[in-house]
Amino acid sequence: MNIEDIKSLISETLQQPELSLQVNQTAQQLSIVFNRPNNLEVDYEELVRKILEALLDKLSPEDLTSIDAIKFFGRIKGQPKQEWQKLQKLNGLPQKKIEPIAEADLQSPPVTALPTPIQERTPTLTTSSRYQSVQTPSNSSSSALGLINNFKFGELLTTFKDIISTGALVGIFIILLINLLAGQKPQAVEWEYTIEAVPDSTFTETMNIYGKSGWELVTARRAVDSITDRASYECIFKRVRR
Repeated sequence: MNIEDIKSLISETLQQPELSLQVNQTAQQLSIVFNRPNNLEVDYEELVRKILEALLDKLSPEDLTSIDAIKFFGRIKGQPKQEWQKLQKLNGLPQKKIEPIAEADLQSPPVTALPTPIQERTPTLTTSSRYQSVQTPSNSSSSALGLINNFKFGELLTTFKDIISTGALVGIFIILLINLLAGQKPQAVEWEYTIEAVPDSTFTETMNIYGKSGWELVTARRAVDSITDRASYECIFKRVRR
């Protein structure tokens, strides 16, 4: 998206024909100048909010990577000196996220097999967790005794396996309990920071906007812009890196 397209998008978003715009780009910084008539009062912070929402919604990922920050200026038509300015870094704003498609949704639905007619079924080897035997007809007493012996041996193996499994679970529980009581060091938190100049007139609204985005105010100090001679607060925000 070129500069003219961005300017058209901003004009359509604001819908204020009496407010003339100047849009330029130097390197990876976009400059937007609001020129208002002397008899028109404007809320610059509200204009910035609308523009940022429109740009984040309409610009492609490639366009966003070519712009690191946007510098906003406000002035009266015919006056060389700005009455307001703001620097907004795009990497500090929440981006649109595309939800990934679940792997289960990509899989083909299961195919239900048709039941096999009873008359076509053939004898198979039957296996259970307690015993294993081959279903073959036998009238001898020795075969019956062998089945009984196999069944008891299978029961013994199953009981022994259950004892081992129970002991392993108890051991794991004891280890987890010891670690919990001993106390584990919490995982280190990685922070990201941003610095913004906030005018007195919009300090509360700006704090609310950054708070909704997960930013926490670390410190603020009084500062005076050497160009505009306007006082504001130089604020440092932090939040957990996403």
